Amino acid sequence: MEQTAVIKTANTAKTAGAPGAVKAAGPAKADRRKKAADIACLLFDMLVLALVVWIALPALDEYTAAGIITPGKVSDAERTLESGGEGDEDSIFDHITIESEQQAAILEALRRRWPERKAPWDNGYQGLCETWVCDVYASAGIPVSGSCCASESRDKYAVWSEEIPVGAMIYSGPEYLSGYLCEDCGKDPGHVAIYIGDGKVAGSQSQYIMTLEEFKEYFGYGGWSFGGS
Repeated sequence: MEQTAVIKTANTAKTAGAPGAVKAAGPAKADRRKKAADIACLLFDMLVLALVVWIALPALDEYTAAGIITPGKVSDAERTLESGGEGDEDSIFDHITIESEQQAAILEALRRRWPERKAPWDNGYQGLCETWVCDVYASAGIPVSGSCCASESRDKYAVWSEEIPVGAMIYSGPEYLSGYLCEDCGKDPGHVAIYIGDGKVAGSQSQYIMTLEEFKEYFGYGGWSFGGS
């Protein structure tokens, strides 16, 4: 009789414990479902991000020769100086006295790709003066050391001399403020153009070709360089 009572008591305990086990399993299943939902949301977000990156890939073609991403709409074809490219028959770039093959290459790149009638400011380079200068140099086969902006390039390479070589980059003075800040160095990006000789400057600016005096009056003068080449 005592054994029978023990067995019955044990069975009763097991039966009484079953509802508690069911209750404990409920929250565990809910946690698993929540984790599964979180993982699914994460995978969806990753998929959306991958799609956005894939759509944005064409923007990566906007790297300049200096390795800078630019927001301008400049095609690779525009950046390539092809043989037989057309320029103005009587170009201002044909009447400049040059002293080196490097200067000749820069002026030829300007003549064929950027004649007086094709201002870079109106052809994809508005606000991208550093990009334009680097692209001209690249078209002329001249490597340049990349800088995040004109001010950074000036601070690294500028020669403070009034005797400016033909084809050199010419920088705005530190007093010139464009009203923006470079995202990389935090400086005002400043301005840079190319001195084409004969007292004239070409650049991605509202007036494509201006006199050296006009450039200095508007932008100041921060020296010149060949971009570290």
